[in-house]
Amino acid sequence: MATLLIFVRSVKQDWQQPPRFLDNATLQLAQKISSYPSVYLLNTPELAYFLADRLPPKPYATGFPWYFEQLGFQNEFIEGLEKSQTEYVVIGEPIGGGRYGLGNYLPGKLLAHINDNYREKEKWEGYLIWRKK
Repeated sequence: MATLLIFVRSVKQDWQQPPRFLDNATLQLAQKISSYPSVYLLNTPELAYFLADRLPPKPYATGFPWYFEQLGFQNEFIEGLEKSQTEYVVIGEPIGGGRYGLGNYLPGKLLAHINDNYREKEKWEGYLIWRKK
């Protein structure tokens, strides 16, 4: 009986509350990108792909330096970005700290490609949103 009482109390307390491990910023980003036909997220919470029912361009690698600093990977990734005709790129502003720290790393060749092939559409909630030219 005590177990049932604890269970009911827990369910009642958490009923219709937002998920515990999702922050509001990630939910808002997912809502923002859900209308984009194709999007690449750089330096952002990647959970937004799932929440927005979107797939990242292929080949996909999370924005960790050890992926993008491999010999030739940035070129391979840029080719994939072009093949998939990704229309939007969302870049999170660096959070401060070292160049290779999480939340700060932005691959140089990829940024140059974005600057050459996309135009800045808007700044929104700490993100720069770029659209294909």
